[in-house]
Amino acid sequence: MRWLLMALIACSTTDAAGPPTLPSVPETRPVTPEHGTEAIAARDATIRGDLDAIHAAAAKLEGRLPWPNFPATYDARQAAVKAAAHDAANATNVSDAAEAVGRIAQACGECHAEAGIAPMRSSPPAPDAADGIAGEMSRHKAAAELLWLGLIRPDDQAIKDASALLQAGHITTPGSDGDPNLGQAERELDAGVHELADVMVSNPGGRGAKYGHVLVTCATCHLVTGGGPKSL
Repeated sequence: MRWLLMALIACSTTDAAGPPTLPSVPETRPVTPEHGTEAIAARDATIRGDLDAIHAAAAKLEGRLPWPNFPATYDARQAAVKAAAHDAANATNVSDAAEAVGRIAQACGECHAEAGIAPMRSSPPAPDAADGIAGEMSRHKAAAELLWLGLIRPDDQAIKDASALLQAGHITTPGSDGDPNLGQAERELDAGVHELADVMVSNPGGRGAKYGHVLVTCATCHLVTGGGPKSL
């Protein structure tokens, strides 16, 4: 399990091909909420490891594109979102779907930056202060949302906040909370999420691909343990 995490993190330290990360956008207002809802549904399904739900949400997103009445200057941006949604809708495994969902988020953020608009930044629910699995999963949930915001706005500070939040704790004890299914593999997956978030801060190139690795790490742990969120 550890070799897989290290391979993912090593790949994430190399900038992916494509445009550089764009700066945060000053203007904040709602942006086509329907496609935002569908993109979030695809993200949450990926975290759960639910391939059918990823397909359904991504197919809806793909079907909305291109949006009418958009200037032709945004054709390439819309095409990038549509291509990523198509790949997620047709992925044959959660890992490939996660990579495509990460590309959806980055492509959305690049379009928002070029248009000079950004989705409203809402604060994720405050993480649970409890120790053990409950507290750590609460931090993961909040961090996943902050990383997403950092991509789709785009917003460097949200990504830094996610990394800082994860530093508040780790899964450190085998069988935490009395669950015999939690052990070394799960602790390594937990550490992998922390490391990937740190890489998104220290090496911002190709953040969409890095976020895809975060999502598949979450999904892997949930599939291994038979747990994970029913919804986010």
